[in-house]
Amino acid sequence: MTDKTPQKISIIIADDHEIVRQGLITFLELQEDIEVVAEASDGLKAIEKTQKFRPDIILMDLEMPKMDGIEATRQIGSQFPETKIIILTSFATDDKIIPAIKAGASGYELKDVSPAQLVEAIRETSKGQT
Repeated sequence: MTDKTPQKISIIIADDHEIVRQGLITFLELQEDIEVVAEASDGLKAIEKTQKFRPDIILMDLEMPKMDGIEATRQIGSQFPETKIIILTSFATDDKIIPAIKAGASGYELKDVSPAQLVEAIRETSKGQT
């Protein structure tokens, strides 16, 4: 008989605001089935960290320096189609969300989402739902 420990959902948080990243890390690390494996402060670093860690999910901000979240999503989606991307943004307008979905994001949540809703979105996305 083997003891099978369920694999944790691996996450990269890509956001240019350190306080946002730290808040998300603090909360997500309390979840038994979620592990934050890296963080990135811009789109280029998000791609680099994805190459290194191959996460299940990336929480991606849209507005970041060096490369925005839409272009980073597009590049990650083409190189690592198994990695799912949830856009986590404060922009609720179609001109921001639709390009992100077209770039390959699995879905989006607004930054004022409740912690429970964000965890549920992560879990559902990890199962292949949008």
